[in-house]
Amino acid sequence: MVGGTVEVDESYFGPSFGNRRKSTREKLRKEGAVKRGRGAKELQQPVFDIYERMDGIVYIRPVADARKDTLQSIIREKVNI
Repeated sequence: MVGGTVEVDESYFGPSFGNRRKSTREKLRKEGAVKRGRGAKELQQPVFDIYERMDGIVYIRPVADARKDTLQSIIREKVNI
């Protein structure tokens, strides 16, 4: 459990669409997996982190999706209010 002043953030890890091999890009286009905007992040792994300012404690967790309800449940579980 972390407490005090905390910062939360999500990041996306993995190659962007333009940095993938040409054969992989063509395959993804044929499958219809290519999107624009925030939906394009489906090809990358979202990671959620909580940082406690006072002690410098960091909690990092890969998540299946970065939806509001998913992230809020992690915050309620890990942050001592």
